[in-house]
Amino acid sequence: LRDHGIEPTLEDWQREVEMLPERDHREFYRLFTAKWHGMLDECHGECVLKQTRLSEIVEENLRHMDGEKYQLEAFVIMLNHVHVLAGIPGRGEMQSLCRNWKRYTAGRINALLGKSGQFWQWESFDHVVRSPASLKKFREYILKNPIKARLKEGEFRAWAKPK
Repeated sequence: LRDHGIEPTLEDWQREVEMLPERDHREFYRLFTAKWHGMLDECHGECVLKQTRLSEIVEENLRHMDGEKYQLEAFVIMLNHVHVLAGIPGRGEMQSLCRNWKRYTAGRINALLGKSGQFWQWESFDHVVRSPASLKKFREYILKNPIKARLKEGEFRAWAKPK
């Protein structure tokens, strides 16, 4: 990132990545996100979202304003992370919405676990969907994520808007 003049500690560093020339943008995601998602799919950590009541909190919150503030396309709640595909009116709204989802669900989940403090990672990985082909790619990635991670039925929650 720094080689391209992007400061990774800034809140909107991903916006800067989106502005890179296409070749550099693709190279970044090829090198960085493939490794990151691979580690997530290995299900490290406590994996508390395996608990039905805790994953229900996340699903309920995602569905809460669907059709009003955003349009859900698909989501999967894995053991230790969540993927969401949604139509959101603008980039600023996306960051705010993600913060709100995280804040609300972290508070509820921490209360049930008898914990406090950070629950989600501070950073979210977002991607801009630029075409019908891109939408299809992300939707398939999300829905195939539990299979790739070798999860069994009941260890995840997945939903997609009917085509």
